[in-house]
Amino acid sequence: MMSENTKNYKARLIHLITGIPEEDLKEALYESNELPVNNKQDKVYKTDIIVRVDKHIINIEMNVNYYNGLFEKNGTYYHKLRGEQLNRNENYLNIKKVIQINIDNFHRFKGNKLVYEFKMREKDTNEIETDTIESYHIDLSYLRKNCYNNSELEKICLLFIEQAKKGDGTMEDYMKEAYDELERISRDKNIIGLYDAEKEAEKVLNTRLEGARLEGIEEGNNQKSLDVAKKMLLKNISIQDISEITGLSKEQIENLR
Repeated sequence: MMSENTKNYKARLIHLITGIPEEDLKEALYESNELPVNNKQDKVYKTDIIVRVDKHIINIEMNVNYYNGLFEKNGTYYHKLRGEQLNRNENYLNIKKVIQINIDNFHRFKGNKLVYEFKMREKDTNEIETDTIESYHIDLSYLRKNCYNNSELEKICLLFIEQAKKGDGTMEDYMKEAYDELERISRDKNIIGLYDAEKEAEKVLNTRLEGARLEGIEEGNNQKSLDVAKKMLLKNISIQDISEITGLSKEQIENLR
């Protein structure tokens, strides 16, 4: 997404999702950085991609897996981008529209479609409170479940799940450019190294979480055995028998007296 070689692809993709003029998007500024903080104590907010164009600021988030708090986390980026403008403008009329585009590698919402659009609306009258904020979710799992993809946006999004075919006669030039860049990046040893490092970090995190879970279970089981042993001691059952029944050592049982 940060490559200059995919400029036309990105412009077409964002245009089809948001309606922002394609020619404006071709001149957009793409950033991948940390959002500014007010002081050293503030949390550092990391975003995937920020696109600045005309009267819009677009935050593109790549969501590989869903977990509780994911959308809330992304929402902090969304509102941070909106709030940072207040310190730069003399009035509220110059606030740029903040758009968040979530590329989701999972199905989360009830509809059976590719694009979900969210705005702040009144629940009965359906009136929009403000047009300066909106978010979109692109459901990539929808493409995996549907064999026939007729819309242009669906074909564009196939690149995110590596199902696009360069030999497809219907592929537009901007798609071929993006496909070529995808192939080049996939052969880049530096990019592969980053990907491997990310996967390794994910494995380490999963291992630590699973280890903590198993440790918690083990501690819970051990406490249950101790509770049982206490009750057996009160009934004057021998330490030898208690040890055989609970699996506790004789020393552990002696310490319960």
